[in-house]
Amino acid sequence: MVALSPGEEALAFRIADVEVTPGVELAGIYESNALLRSEDDPRGTPEDYIGRISPFLRLAYARGATDFALGYRNELLFYKDFPERDVRGSNHELTLSAVRPLGERTTLTLADLLQAGETITDITEIGFTDVEALTFLPARREFVRNGATLEISHDLTRTINALASLEYDYAHYDAFTREDGEREPQSDEHHVRGFVTGSYAWHRRNSVTASFGVTYHDYDRRGEAWVYTFAVGDRWQVTEALQLDGSVGFEYLSQELGTTGETSDSTNPYGALNATYELAEDLTFLANFFYGTQASSGIGTSVETLSVRLSAIYQATEKLRLDGFGFYSDGESVDQGDEGVADLSVESFQAGAGIHYQLLSWAAPRVEYTYIDQDADESVGASYKDHRVIVGITLTLPEDFP
Repeated sequence: MVALSPGEEALAFRIADVEVTPGVELAGIYESNALLRSEDDPRGTPEDYIGRISPFLRLAYARGATDFALGYRNELLFYKDFPERDVRGSNHELTLSAVRPLGERTTLTLADLLQAGETITDITEIGFTDVEALTFLPARREFVRNGATLEISHDLTRTINALASLEYDYAHYDAFTREDGEREPQSDEHHVRGFVTGSYAWHRRNSVTASFGVTYHDYDRRGEAWVYTFAVGDRWQVTEALQLDGSVGFEYLSQELGTTGETSDSTNPYGALNATYELAEDLTFLANFFYGTQASSGIGTSVETLSVRLSAIYQATEKLRLDGFGFYSDGESVDQGDEGVADLSVESFQAGAGIHYQLLSWAAPRVEYTYIDQDADESVGASYKDHRVIVGITLTLPEDFP
């Protein structure tokens, strides 16, 4: 499901202390490889045109330092040549976020994302939003996914902060029959991640961090894994224009593969770097690097991933924004197959660009292009190339409403 929130310029009306923002996104999509098939697939790689209607509603409440927001989005997809793939309102997304201070030094933050439906198409947005994305796409099947995050931040002193976070992700995929006739069973996955991070601002432009985390992955019949992460980092405002945020460390991975109970243990390096450079007031460059252990998305178990993203955002005028990105990822996983344990590898390259224009206070058209080239082991069955073009418009309330 593609979840595109209305832009910051979206207009709203108030009901008591609640700000209400309704709207709808209308889009036409071109897919050069609508079924995401490999180029050497004897059945071909058919293209298609897709229409999308996506109504949304956002409720926001703010009083003092307390912020609360609730959002809902639905999605309808209409395929020109593959009407059997149509989605008629069965894709749903519910978002929740809340921030509340607990005294002068402590802040509580809560976020939740619930998705349910028949198909997942959020690969459109990966390059723009998520440097850690693996581009593993579960096949078309009914699903429920929920991700919840709870954070507590406490300032011990003016320069020392402690942050504790707890994340829980659940994914359910119904059984389905693949194009080759093989039956995939139902799958239920659980992922829990807890982290504690301490930071010390020893200079007004620099702070150092240390963190420890424990992650548990339950992949249903595919196995389970424990990941222990130790990292130290630095946040440095190098100049007014350049900001760096990085961390290095190591991870210990212990996993049990499939129903055989065979175990695999390894110690791996961990690293992350985010750089932001404002070349001018209206031009920003971003660079993101990540190397670490992640959960897979239906293929293999835990994945050692290297990801790099370069992107740029140009605010050409008050109403016109241009952006572009390049994204590379290389993931190595371990899977329990019929012939025993097998290493799986997926390499992906993505690139794209977008034009966003605030035509009116209540109308924001956009044009986006994304290219994906994914190369996977033959056993994975996820090698494909795809060109995707989206032409759409987001409509909210007229300025004179009501």
